[in-house]
Amino acid sequence: MLDLSAGRWTFESESEFVETWSSRPSRRRSTSLPPSEQMVLNVAHFVAGHAMHEGFRLFKNGGIPLLEKRRGNRVFEIIFRAGGTGICGFHAPFTITAHVSDARLKLQRELYWKVPSMAPAIIATSQLDTLDIPPKWAIYDGASEHLGLEALSERVLLTIVPWFTMFIRPSAMLDRLRLQQIPRIERDVALELVILELGEDSAVEFLLEILDADEALRFAVTDEVRRLARANRPSTTLSGEQERLARIAARLGLMSRF
Repeated sequence: MLDLSAGRWTFESESEFVETWSSRPSRRRSTSLPPSEQMVLNVAHFVAGHAMHEGFRLFKNGGIPLLEKRRGNRVFEIIFRAGGTGICGFHAPFTITAHVSDARLKLQRELYWKVPSMAPAIIATSQLDTLDIPPKWAIYDGASEHLGLEALSERVLLTIVPWFTMFIRPSAMLDRLRLQQIPRIERDVALELVILELGEDSAVEFLLEILDADEALRFAVTDEVRRLARANRPSTTLSGEQERLARIAARLGLMSRF
């Protein structure tokens, strides 16, 4: 859906967003007008001016503009990624995505990741609009006269910064994880954060809470842990979350502490 008041296209499902975002670029070009990538960079510069008071700095990572803030071991990024369907001066599609990462999590994941060398540091990622209720997916247009930069900057800060704040203080974060109050966090990542910040004993308690609250999950995870203990092939019927929870619990011996 095209929202002219905000210079963006919104989508009810991720599949619709991906289909539009991946569409082939137009052949229309104008060499006398600025490239779409530059227009997206201009948007990032504008938002960066408003985000400075929150501690963000503007960087370019491989040509992609991003705002970065570090707090202890956490790295918080707001990424402005230009699409491949830009038409110079007329259409400059881009997305706004938030990332939270921690290098310590990569080291921890190497203990149980399928391919240890490929264990990521990422904790959570979310598009700006998927943090809304209900969540949506969006493509913005840096060339649109309807893209209000002041309003966009305010929306980025009022939506993404509070989400980032949920990952800072371990004790408060644990309470939010227990109550499932942090958007875009699955239960396996929640367990990983408890291990990272509070240790394996606290993780055992947290895992018990997760499994006690969901009988189907408890059966799937405990059955898979038994399979892994017997060196059997992993089940092909598990969801990604179930499989990851089982692998974490098995590798760290969390189930044996019940």
